[in-house]
Amino acid sequence: MGLADIDLPTIEAAIVRLCRNARYFPTVAEIRAESTGIAGVDVGAEAMAAWGEVKRAVAAYGADGSPTWSSLAIAFAVDAIGWRDYCRSDVDSEASWRARFCDAFRGYRRAELDRLQVGDAPPRPRLDAPADRPALTGGPR
Repeated sequence: MGLADIDLPTIEAAIVRLCRNARYFPTVAEIRAESTGIAGVDVGAEAMAAWGEVKRAVAAYGADGSPTWSSLAIAFAVDAIGWRDYCRSDVDSEASWRARFCDAFRGYRRAELDRLQVGDAPPRPRLDAPADRPALTGGPR
């Protein structure tokens, strides 16, 4: 796929950033990684920020609510741990829920970054699933 799915100004900016510290012109993979923000991504920090979003959603929506997530990785991770199960769990088990969520989030996010790096077009599913399929938004299962 090369770089066809990335807009030209983003590619140009990535090349400029890469050439500042490089001895040779960057490869397509390096340009793609820089353009899509893959270079230097701290998935662990992203997981903790995503957990913060989940905590805010619990306070705002409760177990019967259906929040909309800012990323598909969050939606998948919430679905993996179970939205209602988490919302109705004991406060004392918070650390184990956070660990399960962060593990799931990191797995989904790394897969997403891998797809971007090799040039596969990222999936563009809706975060609100049609009525005939279970929602990925943390709603009822």
